[in-house]
Amino acid sequence: MKKILTFIIMVFITLGCMTSVFAGDLPETLLSSDEAQVYFGELKEVNIFSNDFKTIVKPVKNVKGDIALGTETEYVAPEFVGNFSAKAGNIYLFAYLDSANPLYIFEIDSYDTSTLKISKIKNNDMWQRFLEYLHEGKFEKAESERLERLGIEKSKEPVSLPPIKSYKLEFYALISILVASVAFFIYNKVSKKKL
Repeated sequence: MKKILTFIIMVFITLGCMTSVFAGDLPETLLSSDEAQVYFGELKEVNIFSNDFKTIVKPVKNVKGDIALGTETEYVAPEFVGNFSAKAGNIYLFAYLDSANPLYIFEIDSYDTSTLKISKIKNNDMWQRFLEYLHEGKFEKAESERLERLGIEKSKEPVSLPPIKSYKLEFYALISILVASVAFFIYNKVSKKKL
């Protein structure tokens, strides 16, 4: 009887000590960690064929974290969320937690965190939560609380920001030029036959 009672007590103690751990808690960690950085930046250099996959970023607008605007920072082995083809010179949203995690790079359409869209994350619950937190203003609130705790006055936002280039517009422009060229070629062929 003593062995059964001891076993039952051990089972209850074990079950009582278990905690739930959710996979993919990166958005929540980015919100709660004072070291986390979320910012808009210009991708200055991306070298996907190097051994260390070196990437240089120049922050242009802070969302959360201790960011030196206008100062180029080098990262190693970033992760392009949504598997897009990044181009140097374009503006992206960046999220960085620590050296144990990669720099996450997101293709976005706006600087406005309450309405921006992140490309190719529809089927990814973790990054959908990240986008919801951005839309709800939770990162800005976390940044205000972080600055208040540290006794730092919030710095002024930059007045002018570089434009965000849209690859969709580039693609549509290329298609439009191609269609116009074909139409011009056909028009010239038809015009010459009439003469």
